[in-house]
Amino acid sequence: MQPCLASNSIWTFIPLVFTIMLFAGCSGRAGSLTSVSGVVKANGKRVSQGEIMFYPSGGGRPAMGIIGPDGRYKLTSFKAGDGVVPGSHKVTITVQTSSLPKGVEEVNSVEEETSFSWERERVTWVIPEKYSVLHSTTLTAEVEKGKAMEINFDSADF
Repeated sequence: MQPCLASNSIWTFIPLVFTIMLFAGCSGRAGSLTSVSGVVKANGKRVSQGEIMFYPSGGGRPAMGIIGPDGRYKLTSFKAGDGVVPGSHKVTITVQTSSLPKGVEEVNSVEEETSFSWERERVTWVIPEKYSVLHSTTLTAEVEKGKAMEINFDSADF
């Protein structure tokens, strides 16, 4: 009967070790993030919508922030507002507006919407399009470990 008791102890121990490792891994990620927020401007004026992404240069999980009506953002990696991995990052900013084709004031149905010839001009890039693509952006940011940071961007500076 002794061998059976030993094998039961192992099966009780394995889930306990797995649970401890799981929680240690999760808390390690969240605990190593730095809170980053800031303001995005286009030629000196705050933008009122858009998205900003920080991509770690060494690889890893990118962080994302929604730009609010006041131009402010706060980065999220895993859960709302938790921050970003410290280190060097490439940054993308996507801010654009769209409008209906010339001569159209409003669309009343899906059929009407699909019948229009959508012109390229209906999308206006508030921040130049090249800064919205990871491979063409030249924007970077350095995030320090352990202290909350404010990192601002203004298209007048790039």
